Amino acid sequence: DVRPLVDTPAQEMYPDPSPDGKNVVFSRAMGLGKSAPAEVWICRADGSQERKLADDGTFPTFSSDGTRVYFERARRKLMVVGVDGKGERELFPAGNGEFSAYQVVKPRVSPDGRRAAFISDNKGRWNLWCADLETKEARHVAKGCEATWFASGGRLAWIRKPEPRERSGIYEYDFATKRFKEL
Repeated sequence: DVRPLVDTPAQEMYPDPSPDGKNVVFSRAMGLGKSAPAEVWICRADGSQERKLADDGTFPTFSSDGTRVYFERARRKLMVVGVDGKGERELFPAGNGEFSAYQVVKPRVSPDGRRAAFISDNKGRWNLWCADLETKEARHVAKGCEATWFASGGRLAWIRKPEPRERSGIYEYDFATKRFKEL
């Protein structure tokens, strides 16, 4: 019983359901190239009440309480906007000069809203970083991509770059113990 929620001539991508399951955020791009203009949209879980939340944004994801949406802008900034479309602001790098010349892509904010994991070309292609959103300090975690948080917010999982065994794998980092683990 697969049916479309949203289907326009544009490219809808990167859907994320709200924690309560009532809404879905997604990106709408005018093309498939990485520099194609894109916007952040929200709709009800049945596809109704579709409306734009932000211009120039992609990879949207809900906050753990469902009141905000995080997204990347221009492959350089982590942004946040309320689900009502108000209060848009830059969270990172927001003054962190270390990332002014590098990409900040595919951001995922921890459930407590304190940290953001993202992929950057700082230190080479496809590196996982984690930033403290209060201090704006960023820490290199490891090579890899596609970060996601465990529900507790104290652990991070990601896909590690294929090496040294010429294959990729899923890894975990625990912030309390500062230990890595192959999952």
